[in-house]
Amino acid sequence: MDLKPRRVLVTYESVTGNTKRVAEAIAAVIPGAVMTPIADAPDPAGYDRVFVGFWCDKGHASESADAYLKSHPGYPFILFGTLGGVPGVGYSVTYENRVREELAAANVPFRAFRLWQGKIDPALVEKSKARFPMTPERLSRIAAAATHPDAADLKDAQVWALEQLTGS
Repeated sequence: MDLKPRRVLVTYESVTGNTKRVAEAIAAVIPGAVMTPIADAPDPAGYDRVFVGFWCDKGHASESADAYLKSHPGYPFILFGTLGGVPGVGYSVTYENRVREELAAANVPFRAFRLWQGKIDPALVEKSKARFPMTPERLSRIAAAATHPDAADLKDAQVWALEQLTGS
């Protein structure tokens, strides 16, 4: 794999640590990558590629990530995120489409967008108990999400990130 030398920023916002773990995995395989929380993220103009990670916040990109992305319209970011659901299934498809539409409407292009499953914030689980019955199926999904991101997810994130750098 031909990995051209580039200035790469990996920035993220994380509540439960899921997105941070994916960001760390990505930064670990990119020589010289700079990793920082999104609250401290510099202007993307100084970088050849910028990976922006966020968590699913009520069906949207997290507030800080959304603000960072929208404050730099026209910059082609590489997006990644985490959510409690299984990527590519059910609600996660709705979430991904919503994020894509919101960013397109704000003139925020992106080169790629990928999601990984992650544990659900325990405070959110407690809050949702009042609104949704904790059926055996729901409890099973919550328990399954708690095992992610796992080693396979992190390796997959690394492979995906390197693929984003081998193109033009």
